[in-house]
Amino acid sequence: MLQPDQDETKLRLLNAAGEVFSEKGFQAGTIREICAKAGANVASVNYHFGGKSGLYDALLEHCHQEGLRRHPPTVGIPEDLSGRPMAVEALAAYVRSFLKRTLGADGPGWSTRLMAKEMGNPSPALERMVQSSIRPNLERLMAAVCTLLGEGATEQDVRHCALSVVGQCQHYYRARAAIEILFPDVTWDEQGIDILACHIVRFSLAAIRGYREAGLGGTAEQQIREGQEGQ
Repeated sequence: MLQPDQDETKLRLLNAAGEVFSEKGFQAGTIREICAKAGANVASVNYHFGGKSGLYDALLEHCHQEGLRRHPPTVGIPEDLSGRPMAVEALAAYVRSFLKRTLGADGPGWSTRLMAKEMGNPSPALERMVQSSIRPNLERLMAAVCTLLGEGATEQDVRHCALSVVGQCQHYYRARAAIEILFPDVTWDEQGIDILACHIVRFSLAAIRGYREAGLGGTAEQQIREGQEGQ
């Protein structure tokens, strides 16, 4: 992640690359256009990043890390999430951070567009960003979910529940345009995001509790049948 005192040219190139790549994608975006937007020499991309691929790698990492810097999911929460109160806090912090990074207006407009484009049409840079940036954040969420599920939870139970939390968070960004048509009273300001975060946390905690009470593990068919019998 770049710091304010680091090379200004690199930061200008990253911001310009974000605008270009989020609009046109990696293949169609050109170094010439990026450098023109950044007010930099074409050779500066090779100098600072080793080429177009290196620039794109650095951009994805910068984009995700800057979002986490603005809205960290770990402030005031200890590393040890083995206790239920801290696990609930960690879950809530993850959801708030995710929604504020994707729906908030304090970051560059291109950042969420870039991530959505990359997820829809992944490049080799995605794996590197996942390993260095996304995985540590998800593993913390999974640690919280593991505590909330309790003894007997398998790795698959934890993974599925954690990814279900992520899916809820992603839905509001991906379906934002349709939601605005369906429910014009929904807002995306600080208050609106807090309302969504509270809902997702409550829904997730209830779902995890129900998942645990219905019995962990087993096949999908067994879990569906048990759920039907419990109705």
